[in-house]
Parts: sequence; structure tokens; C-alpha cells
Amino acid sequence: MAIIIAAIAPIANSGKIQIQAWILNLVSAKMPRPTALEMVWPRFLPPLLANPSRNRSSIRVQGLEPSDLRHLDAAVGWLGLGCTEDARAELDLISTARQQHPAVLDARWTLCAQEKRWAEALEIARAELAARPDDCPGWLHRAYALRRVPDGGLPQAWDAILKMALADDDLQPLWTEIREW
Repeated sequence: MAIIIAAIAPIANSGKIQIQAWILNLVSAKMPRPTALEMVWPRFLPPLLANPSRNRSSIRVQGLEPSDLRHLDAAVGWLGLGCTEDARAELDLISTARQQHPAVLDARWTLCAQEKRWAEALEIARAELAARPDDCPGWLHRAYALRRVPDGGLPQAWDAILKMALADDDLQPLWTEIREW
């Protein structure tokens, strides 16, 4: 599982096609489901997910007013410096109408991840999925938060990734094999 999630994280924002290809390779190789020992998440994964400056370029910022975009840019900068209080203050200055914008939700999820507030991160990931169900970051954010919430764990995170694969119509020819895996 560590290898699986780590392999997906860097490409989370680079498109659904790469994740589909990864799932196809995984299923075609008929790999066994990972054991509990193999499901240890690597220590380097949180920085990959919590680096919004690395992923922000692929998130559309269309629809944000210039003032909101400046606050978002400032928040992303503060997050990159590890200044979560300042990042939260900048995100709170974004207009109420734009708080559900995917780029703002992504920055809020990153803020929660850096502060290890996983219950709130999970709610934000759900909002990301509601806003854009075809975008990979929402699914991966949800799985990562499910892994970290008090009543969550690796099986819940794994099931969230499988749910994504079974909800993807492009993977329909593989659904039987994915279910068996």
C-alpha cells in the first residue's frame, strides 16, 4: 500500500489517465492485495501532499477575483513556509462566494494536513469531491484523511481508492478484476 499510494501522490494532479494506467498495470499484473505490514504509509508522503506550490499550477484558478487570487497566493506562500496561522488568515480573507472554489479547498485541505486536523481535512475532501468528482486530488485527499482520522485506518483509505476505481467508467472493463483484487 505504501508503494501504491506513494506512486499515486506525485501524479495526483496530473490527470485521471495516469491513475487509470496505474490501476490497469496493477490489475493486469494480478498483484495480491497488500498485507497489513505492506500497508505502512511512507514518511515522505505528507510533504508530497502538503506542498501546494508544487500542485497549484494544475488547479484552475479561473473564477477567482483578483483580490481572492492574491489571498490564495499569499496563503500558499505561507503554507510553503510552514506558517499555518498566517495561511489560515489569508484563506479567511477570500470572499464567502469563493470559499468552495477547488483551489481554495485544496489550500484548506493542505492547511489541515499540516496541522494534522484530519476530521476537518476529511470534510474538505468531501467538499472537493462534491465540487469536482472527476478530479483526482479530492479522491486522494479523502483517502489520506480517512487513513488519519481517529476512527479511520488503512482499510478505509484502501476502500476509498477502490471506490474511485469502480466509479470510473473508463475502467469498466476491469471492474470484475478490481473487485476480486
